[in-house]
Amino acid sequence: MTPLAASFVKSATQFRDKAALWVDGENYTYGDLHEFALRLAGGFPLSSKSGFDTCAIFAHRSLVAYAAIAACHLARYAYVALTPAQPIGRSQSIITQSQPAVIVVDAKCLKSLPLLLQKVRGPTVILLPDQDAIPDWAADFPQHQFLNKSLLTSPGEPQQGSGHDLAYVMYTSGSTGEPKGVMVSHGNVATYVRNVVDHFSYSEADRFVHLPELNFDLSVHDLFSAWSVGGTLYCVPQEEVLIPDGFVKRHRLTAWTSVPSAVLILKKFNKLRTDAFESIRASMFCGEPFPGALAAEWMVAAPNSRVDNFYGPTEATVAVTAYPCSRGTDFSVLPLGEPFAGQEAVVCDADLRPVSDGETGELLLGGTQVSAGYWNRPDLTDAQFIERHFPGLSSGRWYRTGDLACNQAGIGLIYKGRATRQIKIHGYRVELGEIEATLRKFSDKEFVAVISIHGSGGEVLYLSAFIEGLSSDAEKFMRAESAKVLPNYMMPRYIFSIDAMPLNSNGKIDYAELGRINERRIKVGS
Repeated sequence: MTPLAASFVKSATQFRDKAALWVDGENYTYGDLHEFALRLAGGFPLSSKSGFDTCAIFAHRSLVAYAAIAACHLARYAYVALTPAQPIGRSQSIITQSQPAVIVVDAKCLKSLPLLLQKVRGPTVILLPDQDAIPDWAADFPQHQFLNKSLLTSPGEPQQGSGHDLAYVMYTSGSTGEPKGVMVSHGNVATYVRNVVDHFSYSEADRFVHLPELNFDLSVHDLFSAWSVGGTLYCVPQEEVLIPDGFVKRHRLTAWTSVPSAVLILKKFNKLRTDAFESIRASMFCGEPFPGALAAEWMVAAPNSRVDNFYGPTEATVAVTAYPCSRGTDFSVLPLGEPFAGQEAVVCDADLRPVSDGETGELLLGGTQVSAGYWNRPDLTDAQFIERHFPGLSSGRWYRTGDLACNQAGIGLIYKGRATRQIKIHGYRVELGEIEATLRKFSDKEFVAVISIHGSGGEVLYLSAFIEGLSSDAEKFMRAESAKVLPNYMMPRYIFSIDAMPLNSNGKIDYAELGRINERRIKVGS
């Protein structure tokens, strides 16, 4: 079996009657989940691409979605999560790129499935595990095989695999306007899970708060950490995701994972009261800069928890460094810390030469968590993943993060911003160029610029767009069409028409000046 499948089966055997998953108000044991996953796996064709077949999961955070992830690994498939929370146009783009051999769909997403199938070229197996009947419109897609609940009764046999097999393909923002798929292997994830289980001493007694959508790689932390130790994954209901304090208290949850913005929202709603999260014993934050003052407030609300700031891009499997936050920290923004076992980091200058401690440069990551690259994009892979040997370091292959950092003795890595126009907002990595390309397409204007506005802790507060000569009618059309392909977190809060785009001495858009214009216009409008 693949490593993650073997880990899941081991827990399913050892903890058969223990809860593996709480979702939609129901508990499901490891035995329940294992049996369901095997039935789903029975509908998968035998893997034909040596561990590189993909299965799209078009589902809410439901029993079907979680069982489908386990089924993928049992059948030696990589999963591609398509959340209905994102615009259908984005899911269509991902389907077009990934061309999955299997698509698993839950009841809530069935209505939108025909829109996805328009983008699937080859014959595909469509699994509808919670449907009693195959929908009539399936006749419009005779090239595909539809299997409903009654046709998914024979359990599949776990397939042999290795750590080199793909575990998932996670799509992130791309500068060309199209998302790009990061290929993450079982070996990458298994290494990460071993590191974090050891770091937090997770066990079968832990109850994991599960907040993120499955197309966000923070979900990997909760999901596979829980199932590797026999813990229980608690999928927070959608209506409580923003303010989950009551849910955490009711279920006595012990392990927290989120972006720092989640704590900021809790603060705004006055939910960071003393001992509000007293059951939490391990807190992992990742995905964006974590202000030290906000961390201190979390430690008051969760006084029994260790608190760690993690850092890492999707290309290096969730996170590769950790900084343990102590009470009384005086950092304005928490450091990134030190790499996990088997992982390496080096800070380099523009010529990719290591810099001295205290000097700022681009952060490169190496080690067994660094992924294979991008799905069907060898050009991007060659640009971002480089072969190089550095004195005193064992890795020969490195991922160029585009992040600026410096190393400080006794503390580790300190984040210094971005070297590119890529940002993180609400934990999601976003290429501002992708947003600009989308707005340019639907506004039919050449001069388009998007800037990010940051808070005092370095976090992205919102996005503003500037478009030369944009009329109000054109703006309405552009907003409506862009919302079909851009997730909410990628839509600019403000879109300004500008008479002439400011340019610097090199004839390029002056983004710093746009920041000043944004500040003036916001003040006028307030």
